Amino acid sequence: MPRMTGPFTVLLVCALCCLMTTRSDARRISSDPTVPDTARVLEAEDTRVPMVALPIWIGVDDEYALYRSRWRDLPRVGPRGRFGLTIHVPMPQVGVRSWTSMAYAEDELETKKYFVVWDSVGYAYRPQPLSVSTSLFSLRTGLDRVAGNEARPRGFLGGGVGFGYGAIDSEWRGRTERWVSLECALRGGLYLYSSRNSRFGLVGLGILGYRGGSETHDAIVEVQLGVTMESALQLPKRFVEQP
Repeated sequence: MPRMTGPFTVLLVCALCCLMTTRSDARRISSDPTVPDTARVLEAEDTRVPMVALPIWIGVDDEYALYRSRWRDLPRVGPRGRFGLTIHVPMPQVGVRSWTSMAYAEDELETKKYFVVWDSVGYAYRPQPLSVSTSLFSLRTGLDRVAGNEARPRGFLGGGVGFGYGAIDSEWRGRTERWVSLECALRGGLYLYSSRNSRFGLVGLGILGYRGGSETHDAIVEVQLGVTMESALQLPKRFVEQP
């Protein structure tokens, strides 16, 4: 499975490309001397579909583990990839929203296996470093208490629970071990709005849980810090408003 490097950067580049394409199309229409000004205005108005922004926000995030308990006391080496998608939905209670997060994370660990080798002295046991790759798909859900206007909160603090399913691939054994995790999460963050329907956020996440597999049984303690880019869900006005 290929490693993900900087998914947030890739997403940002795609957004900038879309923006540049839109501006290029608008510039091409306005520079056509054969089209009268009134025709250009009518064409722009006719092609623009009225949209309505819903109070549902969808965001993508990329986070870095400031601290993570070791798996079987194995050091982490090589790149680490993570990608997350979070959906926020307001609740009937004032100042409360629900959130659901789906994430994928992977790590590369290193272990040492002792092999019997032959040298000038005789047989000896020599340690040989081996790579161990782990992957985890997780689903978390919970509630947040928001600060400020519910439509445009300045920050939030909340918690939830989660479930994960992952795999461990070892060069030494040549097989894959499956494992599951149960987690409790505490999270908080601050928002900065770039427009009415888009915002950037700084998010902190703390995880405490348990993971177990056929040969793995230990506790999970992790502290993450990352960034998120969120946008309000928008639908055509004719689909939202009743006639």
